[in-house]
Amino acid sequence: MALLIEVAGDIAFALQAIELDLKRRQAEALRHKSEARLATILDIAVDAIVSVNQDQRITLFNQGAEKIFGYQAKEVLGQSHDILLPEHMIATHRQLINDFDGMISSTRQMGKSRPEILGKRKDGSTFPADASISRLVFGEETTYTVILRDITELKKAEALQEGRNMVLEKLAKGASLEEVLSILVAISRKYNPGMFCSVLLLDQEKKHLFHGAASGLPDFYNEAIHGLKIGPGVGSCGTAAYTGKRVIVEDIMTHPYWVPFRELGRKAGLRACWSEPILSSTGQILGTFALYYSEPLAPNSADLEFIKSTAHLAGIAIEKKQTEDALQRAYDDLEIKVAERTRELALANSQLKELDRLKSEFLATMSHELRTPLNSIIGFVGIILKGIAGDINEEQKKQLSMVYTSAKHLLALINNILDLSRIESGKYETSLETVRLEEVVAEVEQTLSPMVSQKGIQLIKELPREMPEIYTDRQKVLQILLNLANNAVKFTDKGEVRITCTIDDNTVKISVSDTGTGIKEENMVYLFEAFRQIDGTARRRYEGAGLGLHLCRKLVTLLGGEIWAQSEYGKGSIFTFTLPVRLQEGEPHEKKDLDRRG
Repeated sequence: MALLIEVAGDIAFALQAIELDLKRRQAEALRHKSEARLATILDIAVDAIVSVNQDQRITLFNQGAEKIFGYQAKEVLGQSHDILLPEHMIATHRQLINDFDGMISSTRQMGKSRPEILGKRKDGSTFPADASISRLVFGEETTYTVILRDITELKKAEALQEGRNMVLEKLAKGASLEEVLSILVAISRKYNPGMFCSVLLLDQEKKHLFHGAASGLPDFYNEAIHGLKIGPGVGSCGTAAYTGKRVIVEDIMTHPYWVPFRELGRKAGLRACWSEPILSSTGQILGTFALYYSEPLAPNSADLEFIKSTAHLAGIAIEKKQTEDALQRAYDDLEIKVAERTRELALANSQLKELDRLKSEFLATMSHELRTPLNSIIGFVGIILKGIAGDINEEQKKQLSMVYTSAKHLLALINNILDLSRIESGKYETSLETVRLEEVVAEVEQTLSPMVSQKGIQLIKELPREMPEIYTDRQKVLQILLNLANNAVKFTDKGEVRITCTIDDNTVKISVSDTGTGIKEENMVYLFEAFRQIDGTARRRYEGAGLGLHLCRKLVTLLGGEIWAQSEYGKGSIFTFTLPVRLQEGEPHEKKDLDRRG
């Protein structure tokens, strides 16, 4: 019995051991399956996934890491992770992991609020990276896993956009072309720190390239290519500027375009040169944008897009500058022409003023010389007509009356010319006094009474009962009013002539209206011009030299007033002028005459 119990116990233990071994085998198979699935996921991941132990030695290196860093996994497993970092980043990275150990969180984004993360490839080149780190603790063992992405292309795109924005901003603010191009080449070097670049500008003759801006190139090189004559096979830039097409030279030392410049390129440490023609909006060649490298190199699609877009941006800047220069030249030419024309006009104006002065002096002198004998003629003829010198027959009286009338008319014309010449020469002075307008109107009425009676028309006065006195030149007011009223009577065959005076604030308004022939609309613009009769038939019928209204306008302006006319052909006209109630001594009177035809 005891033996049976012992055997049963052994069997139960064996079964339990078998069950445990089975479970272990199942768990092992499941683990291998999970590891295989994880390995597949890790290998198809584009990002680099690198794990290190607490001694910071590499324990995991996926295919993404192999592509980004250039190492095979077998080359780095067990190695210090320092081989994946630039020398200046090693201490920073160790400190980052130490800081991470003290954090509660098991994951963290790397590079945030810290210096930019850089990785180092097997060939020693560096690249910007975006990375996150996670920590896994299993017992006493800690594993750190970094997921890292190469963001070189992203940085290039950011640099390109930054350059575009800065250049466009500078252009908008009116920065110089030199400043804009310098910014452009500086930003271009951020695109790839191992690259040098330059902008060459094509001259107006489209024959030579001149230095515009450069970054990273030695001065002796820039000086050597300054003034480069373009042509086929003349380096990368000379050829691109000549053909208007992109020129890619992957190795300066072997390319035929660089034979004349091979030694210069070697001395400057240059091995590759890609040149893009800079074009205007109309396709005109403005220059070249070139990228240089110290090792033989062929561009990828991103490089070609970068050089094309940067050259386009340079084209915008250059074309804007050329447009501004053209506008400035046009403005300068215009200024010169305006200055020359102004001088010519000033000289012509001075000559005209001198001629006008001489004319006025001549007219004044001749008028004076003519007036003296005319007064004698008028006086002696008047004596004969009155019979003081003896009796004359009717025919003699008729002929002498014609002489007397013509002489009076000629004297009036000469007086008008004399007055105009004095006004225009600035020698016509005003004699100011207190004037009662009703007395002036009465004198006009008395003077025109014989003509009014002869024509059988009415001369009507409309004056306020209490007409205030004004302070002005009485003789000139009388001359103006008499001239206007005389014209009104002369051109009115039936009806009336009306003289109206009103006062408003500090201005007196005097109007002379008639029911005469009126003035055609197209003739109103000539009304106040000198020596102009608006109707030749009227001139023959009513006589006159066309000076009266012109003189009236001059006199009204001289007295600080304005004059205008309203007329309806066949119904009559209204001539109105204003005067200040009190004209100040020495007051300048240069108001413009208004044509208020209503």
